Amino acid sequence: MRLLASISLLLLLFSHASAALAKTDVDTTEYRKIFLSEEDLPWMKLGQTNLISKPDKEDVSFARFHGQLVGMRVWNGSNEDTVMRLNDIRWVFPDDSSAESYFLATLHDNSESAPLIRSQPLGDDNRAYGGSLSMGGMKMVNYYSLFRVARVVCKLFASQGYSVNSQILHLDRVQQIGQQIVARIRAAHL
Repeated sequence: MRLLASISLLLLLFSHASAALAKTDVDTTEYRKIFLSEEDLPWMKLGQTNLISKPDKEDVSFARFHGQLVGMRVWNGSNEDTVMRLNDIRWVFPDDSSAESYFLATLHDNSESAPLIRSQPLGDDNRAYGGSLSMGGMKMVNYYSLFRVARVVCKLFASQGYSVNSQILHLDRVQQIGQQIVARIRAAHL
């Protein structure tokens, strides 16, 4: 009788574990759809793509909050473009709560110590960092837009072109690109 109860308990635990694993599987076809594409950024060229990657070694929060996938795309424009470089990064988690915990735990690291600035709402939670700074007599404008959409955490880094002919990069432009990411994530079946 005890053996039968133990077997029943093991089967019950196994079925719960299997159900939990099934919920955490990520459809990589849908996952690839959440990244910006050529149609979103027609003036830029895709540089680096690493959509299914391992997190940085220093990123202990990814494992702590049961991260599933991390990936990025790097887009390059010219020195004359308002947006000369764009890093498009994603971290996927099993649920919204894990993603929110990761988002909050990694704000400092993902902002790369840039100053917090006021921003418009983006996704389910967001923060923006950066602005204009001078280095060696050259003005640089960089923004880090960090946001979460359901179980996906996003980092969008944008850097302005260095040419005096380029228009000043404003956070609003970065957030417009961020809205395209939000729409892609909401349309994907993750």
